[in-house]
Amino acid sequence: MAERARGKGRTGPVTAEAVIDAALVVIDEDGLDALTMRRLAHDLGVEPVTIYRQVPNKDAILAGVAEKLWREMAPAPGAPGASSPPEPGDWREQVRGMWLALNGLMQRHPNAIPIIARGGAYSPSAGEGTVGMLGVFRDAGLSPLEAAELLHILSACVVGFGFATLWGRQAAAAQEAAAVAGEPAPAPPDLGDLNEYVAAIARWDPAQFSTALDIVLGAYGDGAGS
Repeated sequence: MAERARGKGRTGPVTAEAVIDAALVVIDEDGLDALTMRRLAHDLGVEPVTIYRQVPNKDAILAGVAEKLWREMAPAPGAPGASSPPEPGDWREQVRGMWLALNGLMQRHPNAIPIIARGGAYSPSAGEGTVGMLGVFRDAGLSPLEAAELLHILSACVVGFGFATLWGRQAAAAQEAAAVAGEPAPAPPDLGDLNEYVAAIARWDPAQFSTALDIVLGAYGDGAGS
C-alpha cells in the first residue's frame, strides 16, 4: 500500500458518499483484499466508528461501489433514464454499445470486476439495465428463451474478458516485481508452436471483445426488428 497523508484532500464531514468514493480508490489502487474499515478510516482521517455511522458494514460499502460504477455507464437501451427508445432495425448496434461500455468499465476498474459482475445482486442500476436489455431483445423479435440465452452468453463473455484483463495485469505486475527484486520470472511451459498464440491471447486486446460481440450477435434474430 502506498503511504498517504491521513485525510489528505478532504474537507467537511465524512458522508456515506465520501466513504464509497474512498473505497473505490482503495480497490482501484490495492485491490478488494485491501478494503477494510480501518483502511478507510485511515484514508479519510477519522476513527473507524465514524465509518460505521455512515455505512453499516463492508457489504454495504461494496454495494455502494457497485452502484457508483454501474451509474458511470450510460443507461442501457430501453432502460429507465435512456435518452431514446431503440430504433427499429438497429438493435444489434445498441446492444453492442451497451456491452462495449460495460467492458470499458471493467477495463478502467479491473480490481472491481468481482463486484461489477454481481450486477443486480448489488446494484439497482444494473438490475434496471438488465430489464431494459431484455426488452430490447424482445422488441427485436427474439423469443423469451432466446432473449434469456443471449443475455446469459453476453454476460459470460464480458465477465470472462474482464477477468482475463485482471489476471493479465496481475501476471504483468508479478513479472515486474520479480525483475525489480532481481528474481527470475516464472517460465511459461514450452508449448512449441502454440507459444505464439498463447502470447497473443494473453494480451487481451479490447478489440477481441468487439469481435466476440459481432460473432454472438450475428447468431441471433436474422431479420429481427424489420
